[in-house]
This record gives sequence, structure tokens and C-alpha cells, in this order.
Amino acid sequence: MLDMKKWSGEIRNLLNQHFGSDTYWEQDMWDNNRKSYTWTMTPYQTVTESDGYLVPNQETTPGWSGSNVVPLKVQNGAKEVTVSFYPNGANSNNKNMNFLLCYRATDGTPVYSEPITGEGFATLRLDKTPSSTNGARMVFAVIVNTDYQYTGNTGIRKLHYDYKLKLETGVSGAGAANVKYYNDFKLDYKWPEIGEVPAASSSSVASSSSVAPASSSSSVVSSSPTSSSSEKVVSDDATTYTITVTLPIDDNYATVAAEFDVNEIAQKLGLTASTLSQATFFAQESDGNTATNSTATAPGHWFGKDGKVVEWGETAYVFSEADLSKGVLAVGHYPNRVKDGEKYSFTQGLSYNGKTVLFKVNVTVTNEKDASETTTALMYGLEGVSTHIDLAFRHGQIEVRYTLPQRDNVKISLFTGFGALIVQETTGMQNAGLHSHSFDLSQLPTATYIVKVTSGSFREAKSINIVQ
Repeated sequence: MLDMKKWSGEIRNLLNQHFGSDTYWEQDMWDNNRKSYTWTMTPYQTVTESDGYLVPNQETTPGWSGSNVVPLKVQNGAKEVTVSFYPNGANSNNKNMNFLLCYRATDGTPVYSEPITGEGFATLRLDKTPSSTNGARMVFAVIVNTDYQYTGNTGIRKLHYDYKLKLETGVSGAGAANVKYYNDFKLDYKWPEIGEVPAASSSSVASSSSVAPASSSSSVVSSSPTSSSSEKVVSDDATTYTITVTLPIDDNYATVAAEFDVNEIAQKLGLTASTLSQATFFAQESDGNTATNSTATAPGHWFGKDGKVVEWGETAYVFSEADLSKGVLAVGHYPNRVKDGEKYSFTQGLSYNGKTVLFKVNVTVTNEKDASETTTALMYGLEGVSTHIDLAFRHGQIEVRYTLPQRDNVKISLFTGFGALIVQETTGMQNAGLHSHSFDLSQLPTATYIVKVTSGSFREAKSINIVQ
């Protein structure tokens, strides 16, 4: 991904100095003055298709401290990609091989899936548009081995770690290894500067889910003048709507829908519902600055605690993404960061031909499902009552027992009662049947904790009250 912030350009220059050059086995050249085991330099791995799998060139599989990067072509219209990973051969196993998917978006930001260890699959959502090379949008599979600790075991330096890939959804095949896919990457996205909290990259960005919309409303509050920026996005005669959103705590970017009247908004801008997309969508900060570039799924923005526009990452708290055709602002929050009762405010708007409409959005975070029913944090987005997991507390340990209906990869997460992630672990592939996992709570206080178990077959959570 060339994901080295301000050094990214220099890394690209270094790659370009050597890309396509030929190299060979130096020892044979020194001893016999001949070139053998020749290889054309590229950061990408060559793969061939065999029985429905992508199989790597065996001479360049990961070594004891190496990795492979396999370019993959995204299918037209794909919203996400899924690729299965299988460690293969005598040296690879479910503990020493890691796998993930990633891409560099057209806005410059690198996007990564959650990595897996051992056999399983990785899924990467394409909420941002992947960069293209020769007309093809590309994502990249990254395979790494972890047997690199050198303790005098000289033989480890000669080992190779084999694997195979199976394309499940969203990808049509592998790209050639001799193409400079990285050369077209936009590199200058907004990096946090030294001294600020660094932003993370992830496969998960703002998205909708099956969560039912919480209450929201909109009404005209005023038509008073609003501050304008140097770009003059906001006119001196802006109509302001106040939108109130009750946002349930969730761990998967679930949204609530705040609706507005498309015809009414379009009319105020001198447009029609069918031409509303011609307006400029922006966010307005408290100091009058405006941001027309989307930092969430376009058109949309991530906001910090103070209502200022931020990139996805450590300073991001809530987001709002517009569907102008349906008249909806999809409002959500960053997982495992907000607390029950917290309030956030931000402003977004539309501007066209000197006219402006503003949406002032006030968000209240809650654990409540509705007026009559309450639930613990993180229970939203789950499918029904938990039937696959049981919890017990013994001698300072939470024992998690769970039943897999089929062979699967499992993620087990421990949260505080208000939804802050404490720790999560991935088991690797496990056979169908009963399994158990323990978390050490001996150093944690008396409180309510939540355990969530996620597999390909189910996603469930249970709370437990711990008295130390």
C-alpha cells in the first residue's frame, strides 16, 4: 500500500528504480560466471489457477521473514470482496500464517481488512472506491508467515511457507505480477501529524445494518445568516433544519435514518428532487470552515467530539452519510468508543447557485432500544436470543462455552458494560461441536461484562455480572 505517510513517495521512487530489473543467484555467478534462478523484480506474487484455487509460484513463496502480495481484480459493481486462505505444505500451519485483504482508495486512504491467522476467510468492504490500473479496480491479498524468530536455527532461513487462495465473492481473478499497480496510488491523504493521536486503517467504514431506525425528526428552526468560508459554500441566506437523533450503541457501524423532505430541500435550492445531486454537499464546523471532501462514504463525514470534520480513526466519534435520492442522513458511531448518554452535534448542508440548506444534527447515544425495552450495549445488530454460547465465572476467569454448527473461524471479544472493547482473540479454524475459551478477569473490577462470539454461522453476545 506504500502506507508510510510522508515517506510513501520515496518508497514508490525506490520501487520504480528496480521494478522490472532482472536478478539471479549470486553464488552461481561468483563461482561459475553464469546467471541461474533468474527473477524479474516486482513486489507482487505470480499465481496460477489450479482446481479452483490460486497457487503461488513456489520459488517466491514467503521465506522466514517475508510476505507475498497478490493483486486481485474487483468485479464490476462489487460492494465487498471475500477470499478464503489455506496454509499449505510442510512448513505452513494454522498458527504461523497470517492473511488479510487491502486496497488504496481513490482518495488516497489505505483500507485494510481484519487479519486472520490460519485457515479461514477475509472480507473487505469497498465503501471507498479502490484505485484502478489499466481500467481495473484492484485489491491485494497479503500473506505473511510469523516463524521469523532466529535462535541459532540456521535452517529456518531456507524455509518457504506455501498456501493457496480461493476467490469467493467480488473478485474475478488475479492480476499479472509485472504491473506497477502502486504507481497510480494517490498518496497524499490527510495524515495526522507527529504529536497527534495516529489514525488507524480498517476494512470497516461507515455502513448501514439491520438495526431498526431510532426516533428522528426535522423542523425548520431559522433562516438567519450563517457564517461563510473562503470557499463561499454557505450563502448569506441559509435555511437551517434541526435534526434530533437517538443513536443506539452498536459494534458494527449500524446507522439510524434521519429523514428529510427531498422535494422541499430541492425547492429551497432552486432544484428538483431528480437534480438535487447537483448541489454541493458539505460539512460546516463551528468556526465557519466548510469541508466539501467526504471523509466517510460519499457524500458524508466523520466528526470528532467537537463537531469538527475528521478522518476515520482515533479521533472519530460519529458519522453522517447522505442518500440524497431517498432523503436520508444515515447517522452512526465509531464502535466501542461512545458511552450511554453522550451527546454530539455537527452540521452538514447542501449549497447550489448561492442558496444553502443546513442540517444541524444533535445526537444522543443510548443503550435503550425503545421507551419500553432496554438492552445492554452491543446487543444491537445481533440476531435474536443467544443460543450458541454460555458463560461462567470461576476463580477469576470467565469461561466462554460455545457450540459451532459447522467448521468455522471464531472471534471472541470481551467488552465493558458500556461497550468498550477490552480484548478480542481469534481462534483459527475449529471443527463443529463444543468449544471453550477463557478470559482472565482477576485484575479487573467488579462490574458487568459482555462476551461476544462471532463466526460465519452466528453472531451472539451475553452479559455477565462479576463480583470479585
